Amino acid sequence: MRRTVIFLFVMLIMAAGSALGSDEVPFSVGERLRFFIYASKLYVGYQTVELVGVEELDGIEVYKIEGVSQSSFLLSIIYRLDDKWTVYIDTKNLLPVRVEKDMKEGRSTGFFVYDIDQNNGTVKIHDRTNNSTEQVSAENLIFDLFSLIYYYRANPEPFRERFTFDFLEPHALHPVEFKDVGDEQIVIPRISKKHTVSTNKLQQVGGIGIEIFVSNDELRVPLKMTVPSILPGDKKLLIEFYIDRFSPGTGKKQIPDQYNRLAY
Repeated sequence: MRRTVIFLFVMLIMAAGSALGSDEVPFSVGERLRFFIYASKLYVGYQTVELVGVEELDGIEVYKIEGVSQSSFLLSIIYRLDDKWTVYIDTKNLLPVRVEKDMKEGRSTGFFVYDIDQNNGTVKIHDRTNNSTEQVSAENLIFDLFSLIYYYRANPEPFRERFTFDFLEPHALHPVEFKDVGDEQIVIPRISKKHTVSTNKLQQVGGIGIEIFVSNDELRVPLKMTVPSILPGDKKLLIEFYIDRFSPGTGKKQIPDQYNRLAY
């Protein structure tokens, strides 16, 4: 019964999403974002995200989104971060259908490909490092953090209440909840160190408490993200991502003035 309800919910989303044209979503091909990463206020690296194009994947028209997360030169001496990932999102319903992650974090490495069947609630996890494949089942829609942000940008309404999804992990899925808790004024250094910017705050319910701050304008650009981490000895470390550069892509001719300071 629960699987039937989830299937019908996905079908409704697909029906609604089929009416979405490329001019109606707040992003377009060529959109690029760069974030600086800070740990306890110290610069430790950067992250880039780019919507590189629209292509076909297994008969489905998809947005192809590529990203890189890298540690700074100094941090790389003691801890190397070099993650590369690609996400393929169905252009009709904006749900991810494949996620590829090539991870190098400290001494750990891994290359995973997730083939996602949203209709049947399953994910085939291909561990390319160990040459193994397994299939896991989901109770909810399936996202990684980046595809979730794009989905939210085009579909903020479901997040007014608690939005539960299954989060991709290396060998499993983990239920996570987020909720849009409303307007919050924050400082984005690249835009202004004195004046605040109006954002919508998307907050994880429970868990480690991830927060995503999205601009209150028609582009709904992710401007900041905070990810608390627990270190050995119950010590806490706050990882913060602040937008540093932004290009709206080929389909967005006019953008709010505040983004002029972020232009590539």
